[in-house]
Parts: sequence; C-alpha cells; structure tokens
Amino acid sequence: MAMDSGAGGLLAPPQFRWNRLLMIAAASAAAVAFCQFNPWFDNAIRNLSTTIALLLTAAGVWIWLLASAGVSRGIKRVLVWTVIGGAALLLLTAKAEYTGNLHIKYVPRQWVLRVFRKAGIDVGDVIHVARLADPPLVLTPSPTDAPQFLGPRGDAIYAEPSGKLARDWSKTPPRELWRVKVGKGWSSFAVVGDYAFTQEETTDDLNELVTCYSLTDGKIQWAHGDPGCYDSSLGGKGPRATPTFFEGKLLSVGGLGLLNCLDAATGKKLWSRNPAQESAATIPDWGVSSSPLVYNSAKHGPIVVVSAGGTQGNSLHAYGLLDGKPVWSVGNDPPGYCSPQLRTIGGVHQVVLVNWQAVTGHDPETGAELWRYEDAMWNGINPKVPQPIVLDDKRVLISAGYGTGCVMLEVTRGSDGKWSVASKWKTNKLKPKFTNLVVRDNHAYGLDDGAFLMCLDLADGDLKWRSSRNADYGHGQVLLVDDLLVVLSETGDLAVVPAEPTKYQELTRTTLLPVGTTWNVPVLIGRKILVRNDLEAALYELPVE
Repeated sequence: MAMDSGAGGLLAPPQFRWNRLLMIAAASAAAVAFCQFNPWFDNAIRNLSTTIALLLTAAGVWIWLLASAGVSRGIKRVLVWTVIGGAALLLLTAKAEYTGNLHIKYVPRQWVLRVFRKAGIDVGDVIHVARLADPPLVLTPSPTDAPQFLGPRGDAIYAEPSGKLARDWSKTPPRELWRVKVGKGWSSFAVVGDYAFTQEETTDDLNELVTCYSLTDGKIQWAHGDPGCYDSSLGGKGPRATPTFFEGKLLSVGGLGLLNCLDAATGKKLWSRNPAQESAATIPDWGVSSSPLVYNSAKHGPIVVVSAGGTQGNSLHAYGLLDGKPVWSVGNDPPGYCSPQLRTIGGVHQVVLVNWQAVTGHDPETGAELWRYEDAMWNGINPKVPQPIVLDDKRVLISAGYGTGCVMLEVTRGSDGKWSVASKWKTNKLKPKFTNLVVRDNHAYGLDDGAFLMCLDLADGDLKWRSSRNADYGHGQVLLVDDLLVVLSETGDLAVVPAEPTKYQELTRTTLLPVGTTWNVPVLIGRKILVRNDLEAALYELPVE
C-alpha cells in the first residue's frame, strides 16, 4: 500500500522531505527568536527557553529522519542505539551544571576525575591541605580594611582612594598584580591588613575550606577544612557566605550551615556550632548564604549572630564570641539568603534581617522582635537575596528579584514604645536578583534580574534610567566609590559608570576574570580591587587620575 503523503502522515514521500525540513527549520527559528527577544523574559528564562526550543527542534528533525521512507530499518536501529548509547555514556561520565544565566555545561563526574588523577592527568585540582600558619600572621589594621561582607560598613560603599579613579582605561588599564586558582564557591573576601580571607570548596567535593591569602603575592597562608560540601546543579557548588573578622577572630558559615570561629592569625579552630541542626532547619535550596554578624553587646560582651531558619523559636541565633555558648535564639522564619546587620532605626540599635517571607528588626541584647513587615507582594515563594538598606532613622529599602521589585518601608516607634511599619511605595521596575543595591543622593543603583543596570529615585520609586541590553552586566555586583559605580559583570568585566540620575553612561570597561561565572562581590582596597569567581581570584591595581 502506498504511504500516506498528506500533511498528517508521519512518512512523507521523497518529494516532500525538503518541504517538511524547511517547515521544521522555520518553526525552530520562530521559537528561538521568540525566546531571545521576548521583553518579558529575563536572561535566565531566555537561555533556558532557547535551549528547550532547540532540543524540541532537534527531536522533530530526528523523528522526521527516522520516519523518512529512504532510511532502512537496519539503519534506524543503528541510529537509535547510537543515540541511546551516547546518552548513557554522557550520563555515566558527566553531569550538567548551570553557569551564569542558566547556561548549561557538562563536567566530568568525580569517579572520572579520580581515574584521571591516578593516571597522572592534570584535572586542574584546587585541593589545599588544611594547615595552620606558623609563625602566626601579623594582622595590622589598615584604613582600607574590609572586615565583613560588602566592605567596611557592610553596604558596598567605599571612599575613593587617594587620587580619583581614572574615568578612561584605554591607555592605562588596570594592572594585574597576581592571579591564583581557587575552589568553587560564591564567597567574597574579608580583608585585614595584608591578608584576605574567603571560603571555597576542594575540587574533589570532599571539604569546604576557609582560606587566608597574602595580598602581596596571592599565596595561601593557612587553610581550615570541614568535611562535606554543598552542591546544586542550579546554584553551583561550594560555600556562599563571606567570613567576618572581629578582634583577631574569623567567623565563617559554610554552605551546609556550619559556623566556625577561627584564630585569624593561624587558622586554628577555637569552636564551632551548627545553627541549622540546632534549629532543625531545612538547608535552603541554594545553600546557607548568611554571613555572620559580630558586635559588642552591652550585656553579653562580643556575640555572633547568624540566621539559620527554623520554626521552633530559634531561626535567629546569637552565640558568645569567646566560647560559642548560646546567648539567645528567636524567630520562626524559614531561612532566607540575607545576612543580619546592625543598624539604627528610630534612635535604637537593632539587628535587621530579610528572611524568606518577612523583614524583621530585633533587639541586639535579647533578640526580641521589635517590628515585622509582611505583605502579599513580599511573601511569595521567590528567594530574597539582596541586603536591606537602612537609609535614615526610619526608611528601609528592601528589594528582591524574580519579579518582586523594591519596597520602601517606613519604620517608626510610637510614644507608647510600640513599633509600626508601613510601605510608602512599591515598584517592580528594579528587581535585583543577586545584586546588592547601592545608594547615593537619594537614588538607588543596581542590576535588574541580570538584564539592566538601573537608577531608581528613592523619593517615589520612579525609574530614572536603565542601561542598554548590550551592556551585558548579567548577575554581576556593584560597588559605589565616591561618585562612581564600579560594576563587575557576571562574565568578569569591570566597568565604571557615573552614579548620577540624569543619564546612563559607561565610561570604561576591561576584562579581569575571563573564565568562570562571576557572582562574587569584589572588594576595594585603596586603589586595588580584589576579585574572584568560581575558578580563580586576582588582585588588580586600578589607574587613578
């Protein structure tokens, strides 16, 4: 019987094969174009949708080829088993990882790497052996120190170094001072004197490390290791939080929630706790990301505050810095991705924290909740990553990606001592997913869902400008240096943009980290900038005028 040559038949006669193939190609081009240029898609959705469209197109072409009348049954079997065998081999030897903006790459599985190591093949390992510094390091405080996440004050704002940063790098680009391989992780650096502290994972996936590097030459000074690593195909491997330096001690939180107190001069462990286990809390989907807060308490002396999540009245913990003993624990909030910070609102010092679904202020001596903000817009299932910004004695700017946007809170204390919170305005024009916002002259600057650099008027939430899409900052990070935005893009480019609300203008740009995904926050040290991503770290000297 002759084959069905109609539009609905699977098997087309030879004269219609090219027409069918052209139809598949046209549909593929239309699907890819829709994914790439749809203004409602952010970069992550765009790349994922494009990948799916291409895979479906490939499947359509494959089905068409197998169904074509000119392919014999034997060849079909060979083709099918070739595909099945190739897919099985790929799944056995490699696994998919997502890099910036959900780009997919395949990396060897650990058993393959172990075979390569035994065969003497270089697999680019970063496996620092845990060791102490001997003799102890001399940690001399400096005016350029950045002892915590987001710099000197924890707000990503830096004073301009002596001599203004150059606005044009075409003739004198930043000068590389050193470059080293590092283990995977999204931690930034804490910098004290001539040393920088960070967190990373060994490439054999066995240990998370807290490491100390010399700013002089990039050589490792000491390494502390803990067994176990956080790993997510979407979120990547390794620790997320940044160490905090305080009075000679270094506090760190690993991707699985382990809190360490180390002697910063040697790397020796003084004590450790696991707040997530103590809270019976579930590790967040993207790993524990909350950096520790350390301050001098009037009642308890120096204490360490960490956010662990939990629903048993202990989602926020405080421990004594000297001995690690519990001081207080409060809260029933699921874990978020923000770090607690000590700020002053209404003339009162308090610990401010963005949780998964609420923003809270706490008494720093007891942990008692002073105020809470929740609403339908903020309480969604999407993660909250950017730090809150306390603008003055009553205004708090909170922000989140995934379509959530920014909210301006007004936090006030009545004559009866009770606190109240109201939202003054909301906007989804700026939706920072990974980027922490910076503020200058009542305007906020940040990256909108990995697509645009934007400027927002804090008086009413009005959008003042946004960069062109081809600026391609991705999910990078932004520092404010006097009147300049220093933007480290997801692809490792460093750009300079004036922090002024009238217009967007990129003054200069150069590449600092050509390989890897750069989600880590850079650190400015005078006229030098310390950068890292999931593969390497580097120190550059920036040109000045």
